[in-house]
This record gives sequence, structure tokens and C-alpha cells, in this order.
Amino acid sequence: MIRRATASDAPAIHQVLVDAFGPLEDRYTPGAFDATVLDPDRIAQRLTEGPIWVAELDDAVVGTFGIEVTHEGHYLRGMGVSPAARGSGLGRRLVEMAVEYVDARQPPRTWLYTTAFLETAIALYEDAGFVRFDPEPAHFHATPIIGMERPA
Repeated sequence: MIRRATASDAPAIHQVLVDAFGPLEDRYTPGAFDATVLDPDRIAQRLTEGPIWVAELDDAVVGTFGIEVTHEGHYLRGMGVSPAARGSGLGRRLVEMAVEYVDARQPPRTWLYTTAFLETAIALYEDAGFVRFDPEPAHFHATPIIGMERPA
């Protein structure tokens, strides 16, 4: 089941991010890892900036994805899927739900960033119609990132 998150989901979302990105921590700089694996207070703050979804399996939150609504458009962020739920199509469904949400609102721009080494995530976003908007990776807290957007 995938549903909109509430503030009470913040600790579970934090745990999903720890589970999803913790094994890769050595590939991030400390600043980039901290910005990726948010604590519950920062997750609750993000809920004021746009919607977040959670995916549940057997009554446990195992996936998440959010959108920041800005004057420029919709910035997709914070996607994570627990290792136990990978390969189930859950990540694809989360991206589909985010795209459905965005398409219904027709913002001027829809974009995201992902770390350059998350090849599976990049392929997932490409399958959803996202294309790179910078030919070379940028850097976020000195960690290489790929900027992608969905053409209007």
C-alpha cells in the first residue's frame, strides 16, 4: 500500500533512508550523506514543503518519495526503498505516483537530483521519462550528482 505520509511517519521514513543509504555511506561525503538521510525533525519540516508518500509492506514502511513544491515547479526528492523491498517494483510505483501527482498539476518544471553512482535509480528515472539536464555530474557537498528533468 502506498499512501501520503503524515508527521507521525517521520521516524519510519528516517529508518527507510538509513536502511537504503546506510550501506553506501562511504560513497558520500559526510555533508551529502546528512542531506540524504534526514532525521525525523527535518522530514517533518519537508512535509510543510510538499507531499511525501510512504509505501508499506506487512504494516512496515519500506519506501518513501517526496516532492517540494516551489515557484519553479516540482522538485522530486527523498526517494528510498528498504533493501528488503527492492526488486518488488515498489520504487517504480513510487516514481509513477509522483509523476501522476505532478502531471495533474502541470508545473512549469519537474526535476530531481540523484547521486551519480545510483545507476539503478538513474535507469528508473529514465524509464519514467526523465532526461539529464547537465552533461556532466554536478557536486552536492562534494558528492557527484546527476540532474534530471521531465520534459514538459
